[in-house]
Amino acid sequence: MKRMIFGLMINSIFISSWAACSYDFDATTAEIQQMIGNPIPPAKKFPYLNGATASFLLESSSYQYHASTSAFAQSYKNYINGTNNTILGDKNLSSTGKYAVELKIDNFADIPIGSYSGNQSGVYTLGYNFYGIKNGNLKYGGFVWLTNSDDTKTKKVYVSFSDLGAGINYEKEFDIAYSSANNYKIGLYLDQDSKQIGINLNGIDKGYINNTPLSDSATQISFQMFGLVGGYPTSLLGTYQPTETLIFERSRMTLNYSSNTKDICGNTI
Repeated sequence: MKRMIFGLMINSIFISSWAACSYDFDATTAEIQQMIGNPIPPAKKFPYLNGATASFLLESSSYQYHASTSAFAQSYKNYINGTNNTILGDKNLSSTGKYAVELKIDNFADIPIGSYSGNQSGVYTLGYNFYGIKNGNLKYGGFVWLTNSDDTKTKKVYVSFSDLGAGINYEKEFDIAYSSANNYKIGLYLDQDSKQIGINLNGIDKGYINNTPLSDSATQISFQMFGLVGGYPTSLLGTYQPTETLIFERSRMTLNYSSNTKDICGNTI
């Protein structure tokens, strides 16, 4: 009996560790700034970061926020500035099959029109950048962003990525309900067999973004959380905290994907 109990415990531990799919966004502000350079607006680390959940408060000045792994921030910096001619991704992928990752948005509320300069209105964005890598070379790079514009009273999802081997950029934008505020999910799926990237908006599969196959599939991938804020009057500062969570683990994914799709750790969803 003791052997049986011990065996069940070991098996349970093994299954739990196998199913987990963690991602440690541990890059410091200095590493992020070295990775990004000197952009306008200025780049900072997300002021509120817990695991794969990041957020910021409204600002009158404009800032962009980032979160990355320390390893990828340094590898990307060295690759871009020519110190190294190869780049390393955070997670390994098979050259075949399908993978998915989800983005959950909360506190993406409707905000009264702001005023920054003249008639400029406030705007904020949440999302992430992604990088596909093979044999130490960057094969494609892109982003999934959700933007809230107080001026036009619209919320849009932007999906864009560049096939660096073919020199082609693919992009689409989708209008979503302006009332969308909490628990809005965006699923990105990578089809390694057809070399296509698709999108699922809160349970509605919008299909592939690129009709033409990418020039190559990626065998490594990295994610970098992103936020943008600015243009709000002092009366609104600190009153809203837009929040995003990147979901990598299969057990926490809720959108539907084709059969045998896996999380980026190789666990079937």
